[in-house]
Amino acid sequence: MRIFYKMKKAMLVMLVSLFCANVAFGVELEKVYATFEAPTNTSAIWNAETNSFTWEQTSWNQIRNIGLPNGDITKYAKLVIDCELVKGENFRILFYKDSSNKTLYVSKSGVTEFDLLEEAKAWGEDGIDYLKNCSEICLSGSNTSAPGEVKVKSMYLEVPDEPAGEVADSLKLDIVNVLEAGKTYV
Repeated sequence: MRIFYKMKKAMLVMLVSLFCANVAFGVELEKVYATFEAPTNTSAIWNAETNSFTWEQTSWNQIRNIGLPNGDITKYAKLVIDCELVKGENFRILFYKDSSNKTLYVSKSGVTEFDLLEEAKAWGEDGIDYLKNCSEICLSGSNTSAPGEVKVKSMYLEVPDEPAGEVADSLKLDIVNVLEAGKTYV
């Protein structure tokens, strides 16, 4: 009889583990990718064959209309870019609100993740306003060095992966207390 109890306990642990794994990993994150379908540029050049952009000067070196959303983008938690910095020290990601912008700097190859809320706080008092009233997100070459080149593997905005408020609280399970209670679950 004791072995039957241990088997039931083990089965319960497995079922709870599977449930938790499904909740944690079964939800597909919403990602909105930059498409680069019809980019426009100032003095920078977009090469669709190599997914790269180059710039020859430190100003007016933007790639615009890259396919990311505008308007209120506060539902997105992160901006992620995977790139190869081929030439130059860095490049910029500009968040426009009308004709002014706030800047994120990318200074390494590989994946860089930006927590948008933290970045907005670092931009100052009006930082969150740039996320609530974003007229455009664009790539821009360095404002300190030229020439430069970046190959973009992917770039996207991501919605948070955890449910908020009551839903998140209701998904928390205290497995240890369930098992220690010694109750029989069928």
